[in-house]
Amino acid sequence: MFVSGYTEVTGATGAGAWTLNNLPFVGDNGTYYVAPGSCMMHNFNLPDTALWVVPYKNSNTNDMSLYYTRDNNAWAQLQLSQDTAFRIIFSLTYHSVS
Repeated sequence: MFVSGYTEVTGATGAGAWTLNNLPFVGDNGTYYVAPGSCMMHNFNLPDTALWVVPYKNSNTNDMSLYYTRDNNAWAQLQLSQDTAFRIIFSLTYHSVS
């Protein structure tokens, strides 16, 4: 399955991770079916430790999150509290159960 999109957030409120819910199909189950993607972000205030941002879909879900990679540290999810107005262009390819 291939999905791509453009999102403009003009005023986010709340807490927790940035997540895009309800992609067209649920992905296959298993470690081999996790799917990273590619994105470009505009005007997002990234944490100082962030090296790059990656759209990520775990296996057995139909949700996509944004993770950032850090030097010599674990991945971390972007949080709504980190910025309230930004744009993102993303693409993601994943295996579906359908």
